[in-house]
Amino acid sequence: MRIVLASETQFCKRAMDLLGLTYETRPSHIDEKAIRDDDPAH
Repeated sequence: MRIVLASETQFCKRAMDLLGLTYETRPSHIDEKAIRDDDPAH
């Protein structure tokens, strides 16, 4: 299984490291704060 994180936050990286999982990061570079729609389908 291949794990790809779309985030480079230290929290996510630390969680994967604590679990001993191999992963790669590919940040999305999307400003999630700019998303104002409450419906995830949109």
